Amino acid sequence: MGTPRDAPLAAVLPMPTTHLQPPDPLSIALSAVIRDGALDIHFQPLVEVERAQILGYEALTRGPADTPLHSPLVLFEAAARLGRLVELERLVVRRALRRFKELKLPGQLFLNLTADTLLATSDRGALIAREFAQLDLPASRVVIELTETRPILEPERLQDSMRSLRELGFVVALDDLGEGFASLKRWMDIRPDFVKIDRHFIDGIAQEPLKQQFVRSILEMAASSGCTVVAEGLEQLSDLTVLRRLGVPVCQGYLLARPSAASRAALRAEVDALA
Repeated sequence: MGTPRDAPLAAVLPMPTTHLQPPDPLSIALSAVIRDGALDIHFQPLVEVERAQILGYEALTRGPADTPLHSPLVLFEAAARLGRLVELERLVVRRALRRFKELKLPGQLFLNLTADTLLATSDRGALIAREFAQLDLPASRVVIELTETRPILEPERLQDSMRSLRELGFVVALDDLGEGFASLKRWMDIRPDFVKIDRHFIDGIAQEPLKQQFVRSILEMAASSGCTVVAEGLEQLSDLTVLRRLGVPVCQGYLLARPSAASRAALRAEVDALA
């Protein structure tokens, strides 16, 4: 028996099977973080090692405790994957500025920003400058650390953005030198005020002559370009001894002080213990 010519198409074709994707729990959690501003801002000192003086503090971000987003790595990777990295980084800037002011921390504030955020900021840093002005903090006290998590597709536009930040009074740093994408070329392009050597080249440097030679080369280049070298990820006293001997002026790491949301006095006490 044939199918009637006027039978509804749905009656003669098999119904497609639909599979509804369950909501992404990280997406839901990230939306809540951005909506509520639920970030913990911790600060880690950068120390001028010869004088045991704090140069400034790097703002480090964690998501809400007891959630997968508490890990900074998970938090920022989720934001990048979900297309919300710029939103998250702008939120971090606002929260870090306010917390820095509340704690009355001395010196400079180091803020990590990706090229995505710097290129997405149509006002080229004026937003950050306004935030500082509202808190009665000069732009010269903030250091914008360029962090490369993937290749930069518009290097010329990035150079323009970094130049504009300088014109507004900000200081510029290149993060994780020796790791990431084309970091030596980026150094030549943006001519930063600070260069931070990746922890891979600092950890165990006391036993690694090749790492020592790498740091010597960086110090020579820094002297030629007028920028200050920072050694990141310092955890061993023997490494600090070698870095001092090589002439690295500024260090940062657990040996000197762990990231903390504590008071200025507590952050200072850790550094004093090693003086």
